[in-house]
Amino acid sequence: MVWQDGGTGLTGALNVPVAGEALPYNVTFSDSGLSCAAVYGGCASGADLDTTSALLANSIVDAVKAQVLVDNPPAPFNYDTDPTLVSGCGTAPCWYAVPYAAAGGDISVVYIANFVGNSDALVKIAVGGIGNDVSANDFPRPVGGDVQWVRFSVVPLPPALVLFGSGLFALFGWLGRCRRRAPRAA
Repeated sequence: MVWQDGGTGLTGALNVPVAGEALPYNVTFSDSGLSCAAVYGGCASGADLDTTSALLANSIVDAVKAQVLVDNPPAPFNYDTDPTLVSGCGTAPCWYAVPYAAAGGDISVVYIANFVGNSDALVKIAVGGIGNDVSANDFPRPVGGDVQWVRFSVVPLPPALVLFGSGLFALFGWLGRCRRRAPRAA
C-alpha cells in the first residue's frame, strides 16, 4: 500500500486491501465542506456513486480506518494519533463518509471517526435519506469535527499480467492443436 500526500497532508492511498474483495482499491479524501453532488458529479442515482452496496461501503470505511489512518510504521506519519495530518481535516475528530445508495435524490451514507490519540476508537454510523446537495459536514454525529467524502476505485489488473495470461492461453491452444495434428504411431 502507498500513502498519497499532496503537500498539504494525506490525500488518500493506493492498493488498499479490502476484506471480501479480490482486488485492492485506491482511495482519496475530498476537502471537507463539499456537497455530495460536487464530489461525485451528482447524487441523484446509484450510477453517480462509487457503489450502491452497503456491504462494500462498510468494507471500504473499515479498510480506511484499519489500514490507511494508522500510525508509523508502516504509515509515513501518525495519521491515527494526529488526524489533522490528513488533508482537509482541520478539526479532530475527522470523519470519513462513503455514500452507498441513491434513490429519488436521497443518499445513504456510512461514516467513521478518527479521534486524536485513540487508535482503538471506531465510531461507525449509517445514515439514510440525506439530500442530494448535502455537505459531508451536515451529517448528524455525536461529536463535531470535519467530515470528508471518500472516493474509491478498484485497482485494475496490470496490462502485463493480462498479456501474460493471453500468451499462456494462446500457447496452450497451439500445443493442443499440434498434438491433434501429430500422426500416431501404430
